[in-house]
Amino acid sequence: MSSVLWIARGIIAAALIGTAVLFYVSQTDVPSEADKATNGMADTTPDTATSPSRAPALDIPPDFEIGALETNRARRDVTPEGVTPAPEIAWPVERAPSLEPPPAPEPTPEPARFFRVGVVDAGMIATQRDYTVSFAHITALGADQTCTDGTDHDWPCGRAARHALMRLIRGRAVTCDIAPDELASRVAEEIDLSLICSVGGFEINHWLIEHGWATARAGAPELYHEAEELARAEARGQWSEDWRNR
Repeated sequence: MSSVLWIARGIIAAALIGTAVLFYVSQTDVPSEADKATNGMADTTPDTATSPSRAPALDIPPDFEIGALETNRARRDVTPEGVTPAPEIAWPVERAPSLEPPPAPEPTPEPARFFRVGVVDAGMIATQRDYTVSFAHITALGADQTCTDGTDHDWPCGRAARHALMRLIRGRAVTCDIAPDELASRVAEEIDLSLICSVGGFEINHWLIEHGWATARAGAPELYHEAEELARAEARGQWSEDWRNR
């Protein structure tokens, strides 16, 4: 029991001594206001209310241009020998206005196509929708037309021309130079369809003239008239000298 009392007394004594030491240190380390004044100690703690947190802003005139600095600043030429120096740049540099992209071209409509056409004669085809298409810029032989050969014999040149066109088409699709929308409008208004058509890579209008089954009308392309002259000179088609051996 006596040992426990001695330990308790020691603990209390140590606590009292520690308290006394802390009190002494606090009184001796922190100088009073009077000591500061006596010893000339000034308060060096910055006043956040009056001291700036960053450098003061530069006083730049409102009409100042950076280009003036670039104009007046001397430039050192560092171009290596034998190398073309860079061009001089006039300051201030102005940004070029952005260019608007060109408008997209209008889409080209697909030409009208006719399938399983019937051949009325050398100058006309019949479509499956019960309307006909004639070939522009030409005058073709009629289905019942006859011609006279070099021996003064009449022969069925119109029927021969119709058969020639049938052999050219041979059940293939015929393409004509008209947009489907315009075609529908003209058909609805019952406007005659006189078009330039092609089949298998051949333009039918020119092909008929070239083989002597049609003539070029006034105002037709010059190529048509040249083809007619050649067909006449070579006695093709309706100008055949001996239609049985043509």
